[in-house]
Amino acid sequence: MVAKIPPSSNASANLTYLSHLAKTTTAIKSKLTPPQLSMFRKTVFGHLLDLDLVFNVSLIHKILLREIEDSSTPNTISFNLFGSKVLFRRREFDIISGLKYDRSPVRKDTSPHRLRALYFNDSNDILLSDFEKIYIVTRFEDDFDAAKISIVYLMELVLLGRERTLKYDYTLLGIVDDCETCCNHDWGMMSFDKTIYSLKRGPTKRSKDGGFRKLYSLYGFP
Repeated sequence: MVAKIPPSSNASANLTYLSHLAKTTTAIKSKLTPPQLSMFRKTVFGHLLDLDLVFNVSLIHKILLREIEDSSTPNTISFNLFGSKVLFRRREFDIISGLKYDRSPVRKDTSPHRLRALYFNDSNDILLSDFEKIYIVTRFEDDFDAAKISIVYLMELVLLGRERTLKYDYTLLGIVDDCETCCNHDWGMMSFDKTIYSLKRGPTKRSKDGGFRKLYSLYGFP
């Protein structure tokens, strides 16, 4: 097993993560009325409202330092842990996130226009930091819209875990506004792709001086 980072280079680093599960789920539970919350709990994301995860920065960094070269399996990150090869794949991600996908995707065009016009001034250029603020103060037209926008809120701030300085993904509004598409969408794959990409870059990406980075952030839902 060949280490991606030589043991001699294993140094401490400041690691931050951009997925804020507790803060986001607390906001959703405070924002939604009992009927709206009940509706949200019936979606594939409902269990996340009660998920208690602790992000151990030191442990995650030390595990990432033990990544090994492995080109045999795509969309996988491999580690040498106590002499054993340990894999993190979509399967493991599904177990942790509870977002196992066992449906068939619906291939159809969706439009974000209705929800975007109603709640976001028909704008594609809203930053995630502003999206958070808009969500908190918005008065929804009905319970369905409340659940739909809450799904986008959870995706952006938890499962995709992106920088707040980036623009929100307005295409998600079209997906959630079409019931058939939303119910059959592979939300877990969206999150996993973002997560695995971030984990693979992690501490292995070089800084400008050619050394390993002393500060990095993890995206997705690590």
